[in-house]
Amino acid sequence: MNFNLGFSQVDTEINFISSDSIENYIKVKNLSFENQDIYVLKNLESFKTYSQGYLKSPVIFVFNADGEYVDLINNVNAEKKLSKFKRINNKTSEEYPGLNFWKERISHFESGDLLKDTPVEYTFILNWGLLFGDIENIEMIDHWYKVLLRQKANGKNIKIVLLNVDLQKSWNLSPKMEKWVLNNVNNQI
Repeated sequence: MNFNLGFSQVDTEINFISSDSIENYIKVKNLSFENQDIYVLKNLESFKTYSQGYLKSPVIFVFNADGEYVDLINNVNAEKKLSKFKRINNKTSEEYPGLNFWKERISHFESGDLLKDTPVEYTFILNWGLLFGDIENIEMIDHWYKVLLRQKANGKNIKIVLLNVDLQKSWNLSPKMEKWVLNNVNNQI
């Protein structure tokens, strides 16, 4: 099993985290994240699949009402696109898979429930993680999240998913498998 981690050098060694670790990090960093919007990768297989090009941060993957991938928002174009949804690229693209691909691989960080279908105009998936080790990235994600929350409060019919892409203790791997995964992941950073 190989991992293709698409992020640059991180400041600390990557480790497995728990839902308590996530909540503590949010509290310590004073982030505005709401628990109902926080999801994680469902299992090790999901992490492996996700590591094949979707472990990017800070980015937002955007899906239309039909669950089709339509845009990738990054720090260059975020303010314009998040403040005026008319600037979001609504032309479907095969650059990234549709929302169904994602729904099968992510679950709520506390309950373990999979992402449910809800009729919305857009679904925004914001990648973040302790593994990125960069406070500027997490602050940017927090800012974007606040912008999207304002849009939602102003009547926009959207779904926001804060996807934590760290290794999860909830995967219940054997100690031997955890050690093997940590060795593989940490050797790539």
